[in-house]
Amino acid sequence: MINSMKGKELFGQIKEDILFEKRSLDEAVKGNPSIFESAGEQGKSELFFQLRKTMKVSDAIKKCLEPQGSESEEHKQTLFRKGWSILTSVDLIKFIHYNFFCKAILREKGCYLMTYKNCIIDLEKRAKIHMKSGNIQLGASKLKGSKAETYLRMGEDSSWISNGDAVLFYNTQVEVQKNATLETGYFSANCGTVIVCAKKITLGENVMLGRNVIIYDSDHHQIVDRNGQMINYDGEVTIGDHVWLTSGVTVTRGVTIGEGSIITPQSLVNKDLPPYALAGGSASANLVIINKNASWNRESTHQR
Repeated sequence: MINSMKGKELFGQIKEDILFEKRSLDEAVKGNPSIFESAGEQGKSELFFQLRKTMKVSDAIKKCLEPQGSESEEHKQTLFRKGWSILTSVDLIKFIHYNFFCKAILREKGCYLMTYKNCIIDLEKRAKIHMKSGNIQLGASKLKGSKAETYLRMGEDSSWISNGDAVLFYNTQVEVQKNATLETGYFSANCGTVIVCAKKITLGENVMLGRNVIIYDSDHHQIVDRNGQMINYDGEVTIGDHVWLTSGVTVTRGVTIGEGSIITPQSLVNKDLPPYALAGGSASANLVIINKNASWNRESTHQR
């Protein structure tokens, strides 16, 4: 919104380098009640403006984020570090755009698309991300100074239904192609993980994907018989609740992995697995069930 001659002058200097469109004032008002009435003081507003007289904006924000109250000092410091880390790591311009202005993002209250720096988002026509619970983090846990990118591409008429937190580490890729659907519960994907959805991929609740995991529900190119008929149709992939795919695992089209299962490193999963299976097998060896009563949790082995 241009509110002054200075604003009009500045916009004139940049309009050749940006994409923009005119929208009605009525539409803008719906999301900006402060146009007509002051929002009033919130939280630590008074402290912030007092500090701003003698501090830089960033230092005043940092001071206001410092924990206070009756909680333990350790807990307060943990919350402070977490809040400050998110504030300084997120690409704020993308965060504001995708969470408050992008019609492709459908959020329930309290759900946010956390756009960490160097995340690349490509949303084609009528692509939708339905955030029903939790946040989606794109590019989390990146090393200081790293410019590693994280990619999210949504094809035309595609859909990502997110029913819980999704934590995508740096250097991960998610692509939901034209007319395809990705549906996820709470899951985490370590760096190097690639998910490409051509039909439908479902990840259950509390799924953990290690480094360099690949999940495809399509071969993406035709294999034909001698009559020229395709024989490798796309097939939905379903990964049940509480499944751990360790490092270097590849999951191919049409596979269902039962809840509670663990797949050993460098395994090719090209057939269905029952619940609570510990299974492994490389591209040159058949997938074998090693244990039929597997169990795991997210605690680090270093804590034992």
